[in-house]
Amino acid sequence: MCYLSEWPKSFLKAFIRHYSHHQVDFLIENDAEKDYLYDVLRMYHQTMDVAVLVGDLKLVINEPNRLPLFDAIRPLIPLKHQVEYDQLTPRRSRKLKEVRLDRLHPEGLGLSVRGGLEFGCGLFISHLIKGGQADSVGLQVGDEIVRINGYSISSCTHEEVINLIRTKKTVSIKVRPLLRSPSNGSMWISSCRNLGISSGPIQKPGIFVSHVKPGSLSAEVGL
Repeated sequence: MCYLSEWPKSFLKAFIRHYSHHQVDFLIENDAEKDYLYDVLRMYHQTMDVAVLVGDLKLVINEPNRLPLFDAIRPLIPLKHQVEYDQLTPRRSRKLKEVRLDRLHPEGLGLSVRGGLEFGCGLFISHLIKGGQADSVGLQVGDEIVRINGYSISSCTHEEVINLIRTKKTVSIKVRPLLRSPSNGSMWISSCRNLGISSGPIQKPGIFVSHVKPGSLSAEVGL
C-alpha cells in the first residue's frame, strides 16, 4: 500500500494542486483502487515509462466518468513525454455534437448521467438504453455533456442539470464526443465495483472484460 508521505514532496503537491482528494474520492470509491492509483503515479515518477504508466492507469480509470483523471494527471507528465501520453490515452473531440430528445417520450430519454459541479468534474453519459432515444441519435457512453437547452452546465450541480432538462418538452443536448484511442481504438462501455467491460478496437470488435476485482464474485467464477 502506498502512503502519501512516501511520495516526493514536489510530486505530491503537484497532484493535490491539480486534483483534490474530494474529486478522487468521488470518481474512485474503492480504497484499494485509490491506493493502486497512487502506486502507479509513484512508480512512474521513478521509471518515467509513459507506456507502462498509461497501461496501468487504464486498469483503474476503467469507466467513462473517471476519464477526467487522465487530464488531471497530464500536467505531471514531463513535456517531452506529453505527446506520447496523449497518443496512448482516450481523447475527446473538439467538435460539439447537438441532439434533440423528447422528454415526454414513453420510454424516457434513454440515458443516465453522472458528475456535476459539486463533484469537481464535468457531466458524462454513464449509461444508455439500447435502442432508446439517446442511443438512436448516436450518443455514446463517455460523451461529455456541455450544454442543455442552450445553457452551459459547467457551473451546474447535478440537481440543477436535472432541473434544466425538465424545463422543456424537447431537450437540446450538446456533447463533446469521446474519441477512440488512436493506439488501439478501445473505448469503455460499462463498469461496476467488481467488473469492468470495454469494447474492442475497430480491427477486433467485441465486448471484453477489462478488469476484475480480486476476491469478488466475478473473480471466484473465473472471469
